[in-house]
Amino acid sequence: MQAGRRITWFGLWGVQGENPRARPKPLTGPCPGQASLAGMGRAGRCARHGGRRQGRLRDLPGLDPLDTLSDHLQDRAALLLLDNFEQVVAAAPHLAALLAACARLTCLVTSRIALRVPWEHHFPVPPLPVPRLPEPGEVLDLQTLAGIPAVALFLERARALVPAFALAPENAAAVAEICVRLDGVPLAIELAAARIPILSPQQIAARLGDRFRLLTGSSRSWPERHRTLQAVIDWSYNLLSEEERAVLRRLGVFAGAFTLEAAAQVAVGPPVREDRILDLVAVLVDHSLLVVEPGRPA
Repeated sequence: MQAGRRITWFGLWGVQGENPRARPKPLTGPCPGQASLAGMGRAGRCARHGGRRQGRLRDLPGLDPLDTLSDHLQDRAALLLLDNFEQVVAAAPHLAALLAACARLTCLVTSRIALRVPWEHHFPVPPLPVPRLPEPGEVLDLQTLAGIPAVALFLERARALVPAFALAPENAAAVAEICVRLDGVPLAIELAAARIPILSPQQIAARLGDRFRLLTGSSRSWPERHRTLQAVIDWSYNLLSEEERAVLRRLGVFAGAFTLEAAAQVAVGPPVREDRILDLVAVLVDHSLLVVEPGRPA
């Protein structure tokens, strides 16, 4: 991590924290601790929250929490982990100031939003690879199918609930369809697998047309925002401004890829001005709600 002193994992909802390929190796060096910023809601509380997680810091009357944290970390070789930073993205300049004051500090941040601050190196976390949908009557190779990451995750979570569950010729096509229709998003796949105690893969696949009603079962230990597919999407949507929400809703008419010109054709209209389209689309890309496909015309 010497080249980039601030590394941001970012991706769309249900990806960056849940993607098993993105889990870090165990830490062996000094680490002050991890601060989860989910639900804080106010950027001004970020430094205070991070400082308290050090275990030895306390609020001191008349002192800025950021200054207290900077003094504590100034001469330390430390790794500071910050989770769910999208909720307090306005605090990004404070994080940049902390890095400027602490030459030996490295920050590892998860966020649905790229923060765009100095020393930041992005590590985009994409959805899991999915299988291709089989042709009618095609017999799938079960071993090959089970090795595809999206399918492997579905099988892992299904077996955690129903140990006897197995990939078989009669359910292989349905499992593949579930993973493809959920776009390889780990959280959505886990929510689908949570239905295995009461539904077969064929029944789950048949109900994906009403996925917001279907994908609601999850662990009670999960945060509220991860317990249903609707809650996950609401979490991302609520981080947007009125203009950004309007553009996102209007771009929903596209079933696949589109150009900037096509986006302007459908998205312009109160409260969205034509000269704002480029900036608003860029914001949605930063929020991981749109993905730029390399090689396609802009």
